[in-house]
Amino acid sequence: MSSLNLKDALASAPAERRAFVWSFLYFFCLIAGYYVLRALREEMGVRFGVGRIQWLFTATFVSMLVLVPVYGALVSRFARRRLVPIVYSFFAVCLIAFHLLLETPTWGALLAPVFFVWLSVYNLFVVSMFWSFMADVWLADQAKRFYAPIAAAGSIGGIVGPFLTQLLVDDIGIANLFLISAGLLIVCLISVQQLLPQVRASVALRGERNADEAIGGSWWAGARLVVSRRLLLGIAGVMMLGVLVGTLLYVQQLKIVDSMGWTSEQRVAFFSRLDLAVNLLALLVQVFIARWVSVRYGTAIALLVPATLMILGMLSLAFLPIWAVLTTVQVASRAGRFSMLEPGIASLYTMVDSETRYKAKSFIDTVVYRGSDAGSAWLSRALTDLGAALSNIAWIGVAAAASLALLVRYLGRRHEAAIRDSRTSL
Repeated sequence: MSSLNLKDALASAPAERRAFVWSFLYFFCLIAGYYVLRALREEMGVRFGVGRIQWLFTATFVSMLVLVPVYGALVSRFARRRLVPIVYSFFAVCLIAFHLLLETPTWGALLAPVFFVWLSVYNLFVVSMFWSFMADVWLADQAKRFYAPIAAAGSIGGIVGPFLTQLLVDDIGIANLFLISAGLLIVCLISVQQLLPQVRASVALRGERNADEAIGGSWWAGARLVVSRRLLLGIAGVMMLGVLVGTLLYVQQLKIVDSMGWTSEQRVAFFSRLDLAVNLLALLVQVFIARWVSVRYGTAIALLVPATLMILGMLSLAFLPIWAVLTTVQVASRAGRFSMLEPGIASLYTMVDSETRYKAKSFIDTVVYRGSDAGSAWLSRALTDLGAALSNIAWIGVAAAASLALLVRYLGRRHEAAIRDSRTSL
């Protein structure tokens, strides 16, 4: 079959609809399963001690340094049709293990920091792998049409997950929430199997290694690729700047929540409501704004919108450093990241090879992300020790968000140029 005919077959309405439905279900279940447990993670962070939160971020970063070589070795050895099930099955077993451990009376003191670190690692790995897999499923032009609606599935999952937690936790207990999360992860495994035909067609069109074969290469190739390619360095820069803004807001939020004198249940309820607000706003953006902006104006503008909102939000906090503004900026910045920034960055990987999609992307999404998290948490602690006010911290966020806007504008324009070049080569 010629390249053009294969592309026509891949873009046929039934094939696209089927792939979209399974992609939608996949991301919905993945994010819903995470958000069933996320409020508990935030509570564990407060329980461990806000003044020591930087140690949890550091432990998460160290865990990433240990696990990324293992993941790189799996990518090199196993085909994609086996790689994703292996990783997701491992995490499902971990969820079941937490369920069993939580039945013991001493779990609170022993598992609070362990669970915080584990869920932070889990979230980054499974979401990073999802978008790597989506870059296998969809071509660049298709990604512009489908990534925003698929991302909306994550926002819906982010609404359903906290709702399930609030609805069920009193009746079934915290331990059984882990079984619900594990069951949703199993649905993700089924979705992966259903999407493999689309992956094979996309990979064939790109002229890459067969999807049923291992990617090969070394386990450390992800780090090597990042430092050797301008595109990947740019994406890593976006990650570091975005995380800096997010972590500064996050730590300040935890400090204020800790000072409220709330009970553990009240804190969990607050964090669940915050997650609900973030994902409701993200869903509205994805339904009414994100796809329209991406298709009509291109990736550069789609990436610039959330970066601009970050600038405006941090400026507002700098001039009006109060609890209500901090919470509003936190919700808006997270919603902008989920609805437009992360899908936009993920679309950049549709124009790179499979080793970059799985190894370099994973390195950026895990090691770079959590390293930035740890560095930002220590910076926040240093600023607190120096007596920096919330308004001073907000000005650092303004500078980081402005740098982020310049960088995503460059990456978006480069991506649009690559798409135009690929069209003319057909």
